[in-house]
Amino acid sequence: MSDSPSCVRLTGKGRKERICPLWPETVMLLKKLLDRQPRAPDQRLFVNRYGEPLRASGVRFNLAAM
Repeated sequence: MSDSPSCVRLTGKGRKERICPLWPETVMLLKKLLDRQPRAPDQRLFVNRYGEPLRASGVRFNLAAM
């Protein structure tokens, strides 16, 4: 039995939710990030210094810095 692909739940404009599959490389980067910055399962992963959610450009910047 094979493992199901990793996915993430994203909340967009109007609180619309999407479930998106992740590439294995992305999963590896996210695991590295969570090792450095642990979070509870219900906490947002990409937030600014005020705790507000980052936009897509901020997320790309954070992932590129890894």
